[in-house]
Amino acid sequence: MIQPKLGELHSVAGVKDAAHVAIITAKAVETIQPGARVYVYKDNWPEEYLVGTECPPRAEPNGILDPFLKSPVLADQYCCVVVLQFEDLRHHWECGAIEKPAYRKSSSVDEDADSWYYDECRECT
Repeated sequence: MIQPKLGELHSVAGVKDAAHVAIITAKAVETIQPGARVYVYKDNWPEEYLVGTECPPRAEPNGILDPFLKSPVLADQYCCVVVLQFEDLRHHWECGAIEKPAYRKSSSVDEDADSWYYDECRECT
């Protein structure tokens, strides 16, 4: 069975799938165009995630600025970034290049169960 993948060209049309992508919100350090390849990093003071188009030496872009925006993100605005490299993807995701995001865990749920990842979604009406 053909497994379509975003970011690759394909040889046939009509293959359907769904995509769940890892995203993080970050503060822009410059004006950035929607869909631009970007670098997300954690700044220590003040502690927050920042995003820009410049990468450190020998580093590759690790995200794509929200491609669905209708206008550029300006410096100091907060935006969503699609994360390109991650180790685990559920409703909660992990990435070694970007420190683990904080999550709220219910103390009433068994820590070994995956269900606490989805607690927030189950409570939506």
